[in-house]
Amino acid sequence: MMWVVEVNRSAITDEDRNINAPQIYVADKRTAEWEDDYIDFFLSYTGLQGYRMYFYSMRSFLIVTVETILDDLGMLIVGYVLVFVFVVLILGRRSCVESRVYLEQTLKCSRTLWGQKENEKMGDVKMKTQEWILSALGMASVAFSTLTAIGLCHRMGFVYGSMHRAMPFVLLGIGIDDMFVIIQAFENLPKKELSGKSLRTRVGLTMEHAGVAITITSVTDFAAFVIGATTIIPALRSFCVYTAVGILVLYIFQSCFFVACFTLDQRRMESGRNGFLFCFKQPDGCGPRMECAKYDLIMIFFRDFYSPVLLKPLGKILVSLFTLGFLAWSIYGFYHLEQMFDRIWMLPESSYLHQYFKHSKIYYPSHWEMGALLVGSVDYPEELGNIHRVVTELRSEPTMRHVNSWTNDFIPYVNTYWNASAPDVPLPEDQFHSLLSLFLFSPKGGKYTHQFEFNGTLDCLSPAPPIIASRIDFEYKPMSGPHEHIPAMRRVKTAVLNSQITTGDQFVLSWARAYGNWEIDEIIQEELYRNIGLAMVCVFVVTLGLLGNIWTCLIVLSCVVMTLISVAGLMYNWGVTIDTVSCICMVLAIGLSVDYSAHVGHTFMTVSGTRDRRAALTLTRIGPAVFSGGFSTFLAFAALFTSQSHVFKTFFKIFFGVVIFGLYYALCFLPVFLSWFGPAPYQAGLREDYGEEMEDRGGMSCKENLEAGVVLIEARNGSLDGDLSKKTGARDPIKSSAEMTGAFA
Repeated sequence: MMWVVEVNRSAITDEDRNINAPQIYVADKRTAEWEDDYIDFFLSYTGLQGYRMYFYSMRSFLIVTVETILDDLGMLIVGYVLVFVFVVLILGRRSCVESRVYLEQTLKCSRTLWGQKENEKMGDVKMKTQEWILSALGMASVAFSTLTAIGLCHRMGFVYGSMHRAMPFVLLGIGIDDMFVIIQAFENLPKKELSGKSLRTRVGLTMEHAGVAITITSVTDFAAFVIGATTIIPALRSFCVYTAVGILVLYIFQSCFFVACFTLDQRRMESGRNGFLFCFKQPDGCGPRMECAKYDLIMIFFRDFYSPVLLKPLGKILVSLFTLGFLAWSIYGFYHLEQMFDRIWMLPESSYLHQYFKHSKIYYPSHWEMGALLVGSVDYPEELGNIHRVVTELRSEPTMRHVNSWTNDFIPYVNTYWNASAPDVPLPEDQFHSLLSLFLFSPKGGKYTHQFEFNGTLDCLSPAPPIIASRIDFEYKPMSGPHEHIPAMRRVKTAVLNSQITTGDQFVLSWARAYGNWEIDEIIQEELYRNIGLAMVCVFVVTLGLLGNIWTCLIVLSCVVMTLISVAGLMYNWGVTIDTVSCICMVLAIGLSVDYSAHVGHTFMTVSGTRDRRAALTLTRIGPAVFSGGFSTFLAFAALFTSQSHVFKTFFKIFFGVVIFGLYYALCFLPVFLSWFGPAPYQAGLREDYGEEMEDRGGMSCKENLEAGVVLIEARNGSLDGDLSKKTGARDPIKSSAEMTGAFA
């Protein structure tokens, strides 16, 4: 059953166009209201017992899309809340000055104001990071960046589509990663050497290291999306422009706004003011701080447990063997990865519109493979032979089920009843229009009337008016995938291109509703490989310029390549195909995976000593920040697990792989590889040594260790490795603080 509603185009307003333009469907207010009532009626209709009704209207796409956006907004809020809670827990300490939790801090301060007595010297001030409000400000900079990017790009005329809803999640993951790196760099500063230095100086030294790190990742991410914006796919180009601008704005906000907030809050903390009620200054000696607040548990894990185990010979061998085996599995999946896209995937599976299209394909399998040959205002008597030849080629196409052409009945009609020799001998123009009018009012020709658009009214007693356009309908057979429908589409387009129609406006075109999907399938794989290749070149050039070491850049780039291969293998095993959404995700994967590896590679170049020692210090210094940044990215997308949107489901699956594999190659494979084949450090790294400082921040301070009768000794540039091994009987110069304590107690 079908209802056809005529749109009163003279009643369409600019507001109607703005509302409906994204759906390429414009209706006047009265028609739109009728469609709304039509949808509401069938959604609530229960009159047919034992039957199910499937329906849709032209306005359904707009309505379902708006509802999906509202659902996605809730997921965005959940993602932000999860990340906020995680950041508060990671950056916070369980004390009034260093707390991050609103409720916990309020309850404590309502009972008593207690705190930890801080020594006036800088070396005894615990360089803990900021409270809940700083976490909120860091996330606020992400929100500001998102809004700014959307406003700027919309102002520049770029269309905001359904895929753009994932942009806030992308910026959230990148922004939180930058925040962790900045704070980790501040905590890594040598406190004894900077004792008495102003806060401005310490923040400046922080940005000397963190600024390079976030610049590397931001510029490489920006470059990857700029390359993606050169694609010929409009939706992908628009998304890449929005995200590239968002990353650039986020970099500015994080390096200016967040650093300023961080500085102000560090000043508050060093003055001993309460983490929530800033006007209260914690009294000295009110009571001991909670014991667990003294320790950075993630740093202790990386320093005392993870790096010693990973960098042992057996650990290195196991990581290498696992990586080779996993890469082989991933390459197999990557080789068998398919390209396929269906526009109904963009609809929530539970929506009535998705159900309509799904069952329409079941009961009418060729419904979405119907098309037409469109011919413009040409000299039809002269071009009748060319049109008929194209129709003959369409009929011979093996993938065609049916071709419904007016020429197939018109030519026998004029040749039989009017003694003509069409199309070999063109009919005179007057005779052609007279016979066409008679034909369209005949029993055989009446069914073709809808295939013509005349410049006037068709009358059976008069010659047909001039033809503005005509169409010839055809129907494809059901096909199983791109390997069938792409060649079929190309053959039809080739036949149309060789039509030799040269009169009038020369307009001739083949069109099918499914061509929108098929044309994406035709170019998406080539576009994907092109964008990835260009993005990798860009990443290498930018990373080389900022890291300044070609060997380090190649190692980082290899980790990015392995991450992409692993993600592609996961896509195959998780049922994800190559389409516009997954193409966007793969470009995003380059930016995120290079973040993890670049941080590790850059930190490795700034520390001195043997390769094993440098790898261990790298994991201790930057490992917590990289892990926290990656896990926060996962949390940002975790809420998408329950989404019914194809866009968000694809984003979740791919970004799950990006985080897992990116962290594995950055924190497992890369340190092992660098411990074997790592390059020499920067000259500045030869002069720097934060060994004692890393011991301090993980647990007790140097002063506390000395009071316990313990001496911590760390080799300088590897010079004491031999002596240390002799005195302790150790087989490995890389020792945890627990082992060192036992040796020298």
